[in-house]
Amino acid sequence: MTAVSLLTRPQLRDLIKFLSELGSPGDFATRDRSYIRHWKVAVPLEGNEIEWQPVLSRVSGKLNLHDALRLVGQDSTFRLRTEIDSGANAPRNLHIHHPDGLEILLDDKAIMRNARPSILIPPGKHVLQIEVNPQSRDYRPIAATW
Repeated sequence: MTAVSLLTRPQLRDLIKFLSELGSPGDFATRDRSYIRHWKVAVPLEGNEIEWQPVLSRVSGKLNLHDALRLVGQDSTFRLRTEIDSGANAPRNLHIHHPDGLEILLDDKAIMRNARPSILIPPGKHVLQIEVNPQSRDYRPIAATW
């Protein structure tokens, strides 16, 4: 028995209509901004060792801090990491929504702490790290867009 076979005929019609409208102008249009959706969180191990475990943003592009804290296992400052490619042609603007409580590093160099939300990223591949203090953010989610 499949999940589709459990739907009533009106439910199946609604599902097909919804799927056919995805990406169309209106309520189901795709966003014109790219969100960073794949993150890794530093999970402490024995001693001073850490392991980078994946954590994903929601469909909205927001990373729920509670998802990361569940992996970290404590309610304290933690670090996120992702790899970004701004392309080879020109620098791109990276926008961090609500940067309070964040320290942002690009290629291991601190570039922002509780400051402006927009960062000019030079062309090429980079490692973006964000140190998060969840209490100073009131546990608000993180979102980063191009």
